[in-house]
This record gives sequence, C-alpha cells and structure tokens, in this order.
Amino acid sequence: MRDQPFYKKIIDQSIVGYAYHKIVTDQEGLPCDYVYIEVNQAFEEITGMKGESIRGKSVTKVLPGIEKNEFDWIGFFGDVALNGKQKNFTQYSEPLKRWYNGNAFSPEPGYFVVTVIDVTKEQKQIQGLKKISETLESFLYDLEGEISYQQFADTVLELSEAKYAAFNLYNEDGKKLKTMAIAGDRGNIREAVEIIWMQLEGKEWNYEPLRVEKINNGTISRFSTLHELSGEVIPKKVSDLLTKTLGIGETVVVKIHKENIMLGDFTFLMPKGKDFRNDALVEMYGRQLGLMIDRGRMEEAMKVIHDDQETLLEISTQLMRATSETLDAIIEETMEKAATIAVADRVYVFEYDFEKKVCNNTYEWCGEGIIPQIHEFQGIPLEEAQAWLNDHQEKKTVVIDDVQSMTEGDPIKSILKAGGIKSLISIPLFLGESLYGFIGFDAVKTHHRYTTKEKTLLNQYGNSLLSTISRIHSRRALRNSEKRNRFIVENISDMIWMMDLDLNITYCSDSVEKILGYSAEEFLGLETAVRYPEEALNTMKGLLEEELEIEKKSQDLNRSREVIIPHYTASGETKWLAFHLSFTRDAKGNPEGLIGVARDVTGSKEQKEKIEYLSFHDHLTGLFNRRYFETELKRLDTERNLPITLIMGDLNGLKLVNDSFGHGVGDELLVKVAETLKKSCRPDEIIARIGGDEYAIVLPGIDGVEGEKLIDRIKRALKKENVRGINVSVSFGYATKSSMTEGMASVFKKAEDQMYTHKLLEGSSVRGQVIDQIILTINQKSPREEVHFHRVSEICVIMGEALGMKEYEVNELRVLGLFHDIGKVAIADEILNKPGALTEKEFIEMRRHAEIGYRILSTVNDLSDLAEFVLDHHERWDGKGYPKGLTGKEIPIQSRICSIAEAYDAITSHRPYRSAMREADASREMENSGGTQFDPELVEVLIRKVKSGEIKSKAP
Repeated sequence: MRDQPFYKKIIDQSIVGYAYHKIVTDQEGLPCDYVYIEVNQAFEEITGMKGESIRGKSVTKVLPGIEKNEFDWIGFFGDVALNGKQKNFTQYSEPLKRWYNGNAFSPEPGYFVVTVIDVTKEQKQIQGLKKISETLESFLYDLEGEISYQQFADTVLELSEAKYAAFNLYNEDGKKLKTMAIAGDRGNIREAVEIIWMQLEGKEWNYEPLRVEKINNGTISRFSTLHELSGEVIPKKVSDLLTKTLGIGETVVVKIHKENIMLGDFTFLMPKGKDFRNDALVEMYGRQLGLMIDRGRMEEAMKVIHDDQETLLEISTQLMRATSETLDAIIEETMEKAATIAVADRVYVFEYDFEKKVCNNTYEWCGEGIIPQIHEFQGIPLEEAQAWLNDHQEKKTVVIDDVQSMTEGDPIKSILKAGGIKSLISIPLFLGESLYGFIGFDAVKTHHRYTTKEKTLLNQYGNSLLSTISRIHSRRALRNSEKRNRFIVENISDMIWMMDLDLNITYCSDSVEKILGYSAEEFLGLETAVRYPEEALNTMKGLLEEELEIEKKSQDLNRSREVIIPHYTASGETKWLAFHLSFTRDAKGNPEGLIGVARDVTGSKEQKEKIEYLSFHDHLTGLFNRRYFETELKRLDTERNLPITLIMGDLNGLKLVNDSFGHGVGDELLVKVAETLKKSCRPDEIIARIGGDEYAIVLPGIDGVEGEKLIDRIKRALKKENVRGINVSVSFGYATKSSMTEGMASVFKKAEDQMYTHKLLEGSSVRGQVIDQIILTINQKSPREEVHFHRVSEICVIMGEALGMKEYEVNELRVLGLFHDIGKVAIADEILNKPGALTEKEFIEMRRHAEIGYRILSTVNDLSDLAEFVLDHHERWDGKGYPKGLTGKEIPIQSRICSIAEAYDAITSHRPYRSAMREADASREMENSGGTQFDPELVEVLIRKVKSGEIKSKAP
C-alpha cells in the first residue's frame, strides 16, 4: 500500500499545474471569490505565482480586478464547486497575460481542483497563423486594387515583437530595393527621418552587393548593430545616432523569396537587450508572401497556404478538446490530417527510454495499403539510431529526401528500405528541456522533398501533439492518484476523527478498533474520562484555547498543529497517539470544530525516550555524560543558583589496571566509583562522567564548605570498596562560583587544577598498590612463577656483586629479577600454564609480556629505568631477540644479566614437558650459547659462580 506522501509527491512533481481551491459565496449563496489552498510547483511555474505568497489568499487579492475580466473565472469555477460539475476550458488570463488549457472538477462540495497547462505558445502560434492568414487573404482581395503594404509591415511587427519593421521589395530585375512600408512608433520614425534627412517610406535604394552578400547565406540573418547591416549606405555616425535615439539593439533581416530567388525582405530593429523571436512564423510569412508576390502563382500558393493553415488550426483545436477517453482516436485522426501537409503515407510517434536505452513506437497512423509497423518497432536499441539521437538531442530535424541515396552500411538505411520508405522527416519532441522522443512522417508510395514551410507546420503539429499527450497522461495519473488516495483514506490504519469545540467526539474512523480496541460506535459513546487521563483533557483544552487566540490574529485558515496525547485502550493500557489536527470551518470560515488524524506512536515515543536517555547518559555507568553536563552547566549558570560548587574527580591507576588486568576490570572500577557517587549524593544533584576516568558533580546553591564535606563523605565511602583486591582511589578537586562576574570556565579550571594536584600526591601510592596486586595475581595464576621470580632475583644479585656493581645497582638487579616477567599478568592462563611446547601463535602471544611489563612499570616514576630493563631482557647478543632486535652491548647490562639468570633458572628447573638439567650440563649449555644468545663474558661469570657453589642447581 502506498502512503499519502507518495501520491502527494506525484502531484508535486507533475508537469501539469495543480491547484486546490475553496469557493467563497456571498449572503445569497452566489460565488463571489475563491481561496487558494494548495498548489504544486508546476502551477507556480505556469502562472508565475509562488505558493507561499498565494496559499490561504483569495483570488481577488492575488489578482485584483479578475472579477471584471471578460471571462467570468469566479462564476465558472463556482458552478463547478457548488454543483459538482466537471468542465474543460481554454481561456486567456488578462492578469497573467497567458493562455491556459485546463480541467476543473469538485472533489467535495464548496471546493474545486484545477489542472492546467500553459498553451500561450500554441495560442500565439495559432493567433499568428490567423493573423498571417487574414493579412494574406486581404492581399488576395486587394490584387485588383491598391495593395496595403503597411498592413504587411504591421503584421510582421506584431509577429516578431520588434520595435520597428520595414517591408522592402526588389523590382523585377533585382537592381533596385524599395522600402514599401515601415511599422512602429510614428513619432520616432519621423525623428529618424529628420536625423538621416530623407524620407524612408517609398525610398528606392540602389543594388548593394555587400548587403546582398551579408543576407544571402540564410533566410534569417542577424546583425549586432544597424551599421553592420547598412555599411556605407548610411554613414556610421548617422547609424550610431539612430541606434541611440531609437534605443535599438539587434538588427534582423528575413528574406522574402520564391524558390531561393530573393524578392524582398523584412528588416527588424529589435529593442535593446531583446532577441528576435518567432523566427518560424516570420520566416513562413516571408516565404508565403514571396509566393504571392509572383502573381502568376498567387492563387495556387494562397490555396496551399490556406489549406495547410486551416488543417493545422483544425488539428490544434481538435487536440485541445481531447480527453482521456478520446485521446487515442483523436491522435489517429490528427495524424491522418497532418499526413496531408507532409504528403506522408505513415505518421508515428517514438518515445525514448533512456533508462533502458531503447526507443518504442507508441502511436502510428498508416494510409491505405500501408502495413503498420508499430509492433515491430518496439525496444529498438538507441545505439542503432545513435546518429538520429544525437541530432534530436541538439533539436535538429532529420530530413531524408531519398533513402536510396543514404550511405551504404548505415544501419538506419537497411531498416528504412525494409519498410519500403522512400523519404521521411523526423522531428524531435521536447518536454521543456527534456527530449521525449520524435514524430516521423514517411513517404512510401512516392518520393517527397520537404519544404521549410512543411517542416515548420509539422514541427508545430508535433509540439501540439506532445502537449496533448503530456496533458492527458498527467490527467490520467492525477485521476489514478485521486482514486488511490480515496482508497487509502477509506483503508488507512491511522484514526481519522472529528470533535466539536466542546471536545466531544463527533466522528472517528473504524481504524480506532485496531489502535484502541474499541469499535467506532463504542468509542463515540465513551465518557471523556474513559477515553484519556485528566491531564490529557487539560492539554487538549489548553491547546484549543491557544488556537482560538491565534485565530483572532492569524489569516492562515489552513494551519494545523501536532500534539501527542495519552489514551486509554479497551484493555486498560495507555497508548500515546500523535494528533495532527486543524479547525473545521463553517461557510464564513469560522471555526466550528476540530478534525485530525491520530497515529499510535507509543513504540516510537518509548524509543525516542530511550534515545534521549542514551544521548545524555554514559552507557557504562548510567551517569550523565559530558554533553548533558555542559548543557546543564550553562543552564544553571544564573544568579539565582549562586553559589555553585563544581567537584571534579579522577580515578587513580585506571590505565595501569587496564594494561595489567584488562579493560573489563577497569570498567568494574569505573562502575564502582559511579555507584559510590550516587549513594553519597542527593538524587537531584547532577553527577556526570565527563571523560574516560573523570567525573564531575554540579551543586547549585551549595558553597565550598558543603562541597568539601561531600568530598570527605565520598572518600570515606570509597575506602570501603575494592575491585578484585584493588582499592578504589579517586583524586578530587573543587571550586565555587560566588559571583556572576566569574566565568564558569574559570571555575572548572580551578577545580580541575586542584584535582590534578591531589592526583600527583595520591597516584603513586595507588600505582604501587596495583603493582603489588599484579605480582600477587601472577603468583596465583602460576605458583611456579613466584619461585622463578625469587630465583632469578637471587642469581642477578650474585652476578652483580661478582661484577663489582654498586649497592644501588645490585638492589636494582634484585627488583628486576622480581619484576622482569610482570607483563605475564595479561597472558592467558592456558598459555602461561601449558604443559607442552607452545605453538607459533601462542609463542607470539607470550612474547608480548615484555612490552606489557614495560607499559605497567613506566607508569611509576620510580620504576621508569626498570621498565626499560624489563623491555630488553629478551634481546639476544646476536641481534635475533625481541622486541627491538638490539645487539651486543646495545642491550643494557642489567637486561643481559637478567636474561642469563632467567635462562639458567629455566633449564635447571623442572617443567612438565622436560626434566631439569644437572649443573655440568646446564653450564655447558650456557657456555655454548655465549656469543649468540648471551654476553659471553657474563656467561663466564655465571659459570664461575656455579662452580664455586654460590649458584646452585635445583636438579638432583
């Protein structure tokens, strides 16, 4: 099922103008005005009126004086709206200066819809054709008397929309050019005569080869200035003065000719800044006039012109009257009539489908004995007609006077020959700037050479035909949309309802049963208190009062409003319904009730509340987040809330815990702090997590003394808490704002600075405690590691003393032996305690313990040097160690000693996958590794101490 926005989108994007109106009547019930309710974009473009400036306004306000127009628009549409009629119209709008063709119908009493298209261009063409026809007809009647050349000039001036037009004729031998008449402002023409000191009308000009050459290349020639055309016939100073005095710009010459023999011309002086238009009509006028100038062929030429014009006028009128039901039949009839102009045996319309890259024959007429091809010409790939397509996209008409003379190998030629076509003309059809397709005329029985006149008339026919097709198709789409909209309204899942101004339900749709569980009849019979809670009723009353107040000031009679109201269901639950409502009005436009659509938004409301909660709360701790904290800080920063105390807190050792025990344990610490803060503070106090390990508490109306007491209370509570043996420690700082002259940013900075000062004092003890907990954890994970730590520490001390190292250096070695494998706290138990050899993947994981140990120890200032030794204790003398690949004495001596001590203890200790080595074997193993894995000199020190008995093996 399509939704309403879908069909509204169709209307909004239609190329046919759409407008929805309400008729206004006087006291006697007669139509006196109408109001614009809704228009689409096409209507705005067709009328030049913007929707925002006319919606809700009456036509007499938008178009003053419309009631005085020759055509009674208000009465015409009033008849439609009040009597439920449907009418078609083609009328000229005086206020808008445009011709419109449209349809009006009433969807409900008192309202009417208008669908309309702009046919100004067509009407102008028709009027122009009529004007040409009348002028030339007059010429025929005057053949025996005095010919009115002035009428020719006046007519062509009107057709061209130029400022001035001159009608010039060559004499029979072509040696003289005479200005027969000039059309335009007579006062300005007299002024021009004074400037050039000669009478223009009746003036004979000598044959000017340069002028003829300039206008010889085409029927219509354009010149940017008068001087460019006149050359030396009129001196440049004079032509420039004429240009300035008369305010002219472009100069255009249109030939009057017969079979390319130039008989005369029309010379147009366009207003400055305006281009010459209506080329086709003027060109046709000149060509037809040229035919009639030749008296010997005048009657025959007039008959042909008259017949073609009458045919085109008849066709245009017939197309304008086409309806959805008669469209196909009228198209076929007009194609047959147009065929007489083109001397064609087949007429057809093709539509381009650029999405599927094909073209399809959509309409076709065939003369007697001609085989229809509409079924064969479907889905033709555009690539097969690429040349035609390129010409059509450039708005070029394709003319083939002789198919046989086309280039061999041209795929189009084979198609045309197969259809028996001898000549054809194909005219592109455009909807605005979009190429729709083309209309074609085939000569099958005889060859035909197409004249310019025929091209022009056929082009006009094609435009009229496409305009009608577009209009009818759009109207069909609109009707289908109306039908679908009616179905949607009748079957819509939302509840449609009406109330009187006392908030009594007067109507509701059957969908109320799906939403609230009541039938429509049951719901109408319910008491107000049974329908919704009392606060909802008060909301509705308040809303109605607001709207009635707005009504006194607002001219917008079609405004609407949305409100969400809780309702009781038949089962006793509460559902939230979103009301989109507006006033119903009486004949005078006064509110008489409410109408609206209600939709169940319970789920979306709960989801919205959930989203709002998540947007203002920290997902881990449930505290407010930084966004909410900053928003509330700004909101509370007012004088009435002074003093405002701000407490900042930072969880000590979080990074160390995360690196050592994983982020899961760190998260437990964060949650524990949050729980403690909530227990220690009042429910209305704002507690937020504003960073990874930072918290903030905002205390409006609380001074520094009370803030300090709260910090003490929180600290006492935290001392009672621990997570996996780790005490929870938070460093606090606070500051108080007592005056509005002090910025909240400054208060925040003071509290933060005090917090960091306390953190410097408290953080180191916390880190030491965490490191102790790490060692304990490793020992618990693997009891043999504790023995290993002490054994390595003992060997390191013996070797350091043997090397004559200072006391503090020996102590450093003792601690290094205890902490060298501290990073194993982050290694999985199954790897740490695996009884067999490690896999490659497990070995890579185990190697991480050196870097992890470095990160843990580097967080403690006193152990930063030790951290470096731990990082390097698996480097090798030959550079094949990890993680840095150091060689020789690049490795700190402390790390080299630890590496030897660790290895000796490892090979002399029992493992599940091998037995411990005896002292002699172990010494030999260590000696063999000297110079590759270990420092050879330090290995000798180890071996001496082993032989002396100071370092003992655990092997039996």
